[in-house]
Amino acid sequence: MKHFYFAVTVEQDINESILTERTNPEYKPGYYSYIVKCSESDNIKAKFESIGGLKSANLCPTKKRAEFLVNHWNACYKANGTYLFDNPEF
Repeated sequence: MKHFYFAVTVEQDINESILTERTNPEYKPGYYSYIVKCSESDNIKAKFESIGGLKSANLCPTKKRAEFLVNHWNACYKANGTYLFDNPEF
């Protein structure tokens, strides 16, 4: 079965966490990119609706291209200070 790969980006508030109390009332966007793998039998609309904070989804011709994009985007978010996570060792 053929698979398709999407490079997706999500946006969430860096100042908000379900594990700790909110320390800053201001909204501060944070971004994270990752790969979503789909097959012919997947309902893409349902799959994307389940992703909270979805900002973009780019169809890639190969998994390798999707990996390149998400690694590049995450490196850019880390460099400009908008990466979602404190510890970028994900």
